[in-house]
Amino acid sequence: WHCPLMRVRPINAEGWAFGPHAPAAIYYAVNKGARVINMSWGIDLSTLSPSDLGDIQVLADAIDYAASHGVILVAAGGNAGKAGLDFPAVLPNVISVGSSNWLDQRSEFSSFAGPGEVLDVVAPGELIWSTAVVSAYDALLYEILGLPGFEPGTPTYAAADGTSFAAPLVSGYVGLILSQNPGATLQQVRQIIRSNAKDILDPEGIGSNLTGYDPFSGFGRIRMVVPTLNPGQNTPPFANTGSDRVFSVVGGAQSASVALNGSGSFDIDGTIVSYQWLENGAQIATGETATVSLPLGTHTITLRVTDATGSAVPHVPMRVVRTDLAIGELESALFESDATGWYT
Repeated sequence: WHCPLMRVRPINAEGWAFGPHAPAAIYYAVNKGARVINMSWGIDLSTLSPSDLGDIQVLADAIDYAASHGVILVAAGGNAGKAGLDFPAVLPNVISVGSSNWLDQRSEFSSFAGPGEVLDVVAPGELIWSTAVVSAYDALLYEILGLPGFEPGTPTYAAADGTSFAAPLVSGYVGLILSQNPGATLQQVRQIIRSNAKDILDPEGIGSNLTGYDPFSGFGRIRMVVPTLNPGQNTPPFANTGSDRVFSVVGGAQSASVALNGSGSFDIDGTIVSYQWLENGAQIATGETATVSLPLGTHTITLRVTDATGSAVPHVPMRVVRTDLAIGELESALFESDATGWYT
């Protein structure tokens, strides 16, 4: 499929990467003609000090440089097993990848999307057979076990886990897409990946599949479907209101202020020009984000996004469920994605 590999190493022989190395590697790859950059590494921004932010900005500038040259960037989401994607997977111009296992469940260690973040997909990332190098520790352990002859630095094979092993599968998939569609944009590639992904089991591996987008597995586990894009055909925009949310109000209030957010919507071959929020067919708000006051009860709210060609797609993003409790007790509202997802 005409996908040559370019090996660029930002990590030294001891396994360390320093501030200038990763940006230099990205600039090098872009200037040498790379079309896809796999980043099987990430940084937990919450652990950094203010003095580290300058290095992060230099790295972000390098990623912006690559994206501006049409390079598709793919990054590992992180292995903390909690909400909050690593940098640079958290960036909007990077395809973020989590890990799944052989049972089609999200790996327990796989980080998931936090508030305002979007995880694109997951890919197999457990017990991945790969090349490895015998470490000094392993060599000593083999000798203690009566298996001498494994010197430090000896090339070998081993099974390992991590989103670092999942990300290259998506990068390879992107290579296949671009080999069939050389002019495909990030938005088009991302939509192909998302729309062909398979919904997988919930994180605990019990119950039904998580339908549509969810912060744990994104749009699902990748399936390597490689379509041929038709340049003359308009693709409808995709409406998305993000992950489920829960909020509470105290006292005997008869209404709640509800924030609506359609910033996760996108159009792969154009621009979204209008956002319309509807309830029972009547418009209740406009704009990418909006705040509405809803009375007690159950509300089904639809987001309709329209692109510049006039194509419109509605999405049933949530049911707002309010439960009356005794005066002074906690009242709660639950947002849950409609199982039907978006439809024409």
